[in-house]
Amino acid sequence: MSHQFLRFTRSSDDTVLVREISRFLLNSYFGVQRSRTAWKKQLPTVFPWHRQKHGPNGEVVGIENFQSVPLLIETVDEMLEKKRTFDFDALKLFDPMTVWLDQELHVAIDFHAIGIKTASSIGGTFPYEGLLDREGASFLSFQSVILRRIASVRKELVTSSEIFAKVEWFQSLRTLVSECVSLIDGLLHQLYWRAECNPQPGWKFEPAKLGPRHGQRLADKLNWVPRITGKLLHTKEETAAFVQLKEIRNHLQHFDPPVFCFTLEDVTRWLNLVPSVARLNWEIRKCMGATLSVPLIEVLLGEKVEFVPKDPSRPRTPQGPNSGYASTSKPKP
Repeated sequence: MSHQFLRFTRSSDDTVLVREISRFLLNSYFGVQRSRTAWKKQLPTVFPWHRQKHGPNGEVVGIENFQSVPLLIETVDEMLEKKRTFDFDALKLFDPMTVWLDQELHVAIDFHAIGIKTASSIGGTFPYEGLLDREGASFLSFQSVILRRIASVRKELVTSSEIFAKVEWFQSLRTLVSECVSLIDGLLHQLYWRAECNPQPGWKFEPAKLGPRHGQRLADKLNWVPRITGKLLHTKEETAAFVQLKEIRNHLQHFDPPVFCFTLEDVTRWLNLVPSVARLNWEIRKCMGATLSVPLIEVLLGEKVEFVPKDPSRPRTPQGPNSGYASTSKPKP
């Protein structure tokens, strides 16, 4: 029988994160800054909201009014803990995403057309809009696309770890690492364009200080966040996780040096860096005044991965500093 070398396990940090997300979500919906203690003292509270009602041709024909179920922070805690996602429909709420960041508006046609335009959610003076006049597709954002891909591939790598020696499994690993880097790179470029074309109150756009969009290290691009928003990123651990995955991505993409080696203990560490990259995304969003999206919540709540040797009773020595991936990434002494 094949052996599954990786498995998911719950971490003691889960409860802390779940409670943090619950508080952030409720504060986002109600437009307040309550502490968790204050929310726990709240009686069940209904959140009223509305949205435009559109006619058959997309025109606004009125307003639809809604209200949530009575909300308690413990209700949100329980949902996040059990489902590992945020089911806003079950609470009769709207999607918590930030539209200009997360709305992918995936449009596709399979025929020759006069022309279908998809205007970017960046707004303002943004100079591009998708135009389809024949078979093809258009997207407004990759954030949700990438996050869903990260969640699915990470799960796939764990649940199919018995075939880790196959090239197909390794290709999935390459995909995951690459998508983690693209998640942050894309978010930073959305911030840059928003600041240039449709800045939010209090933002600054000074091209000379930001530097070019291309040709800079991603670590330097993270400096765009405080320079544009005026808010500091307190993400030492999350940035370190991102930089580590980015270095691995570079090796996997450019094959320099031209040899690559990994142990499943290496892969376990890399898989456990993924929620930290999601956390970096969230912290950047906080500086931008943006909300959480459901796909981001699901990656944030990704369960910890652990390595499971085939014969756990057999004594094992700790992995040395010059074996596995380190043997192909560190210069020889």
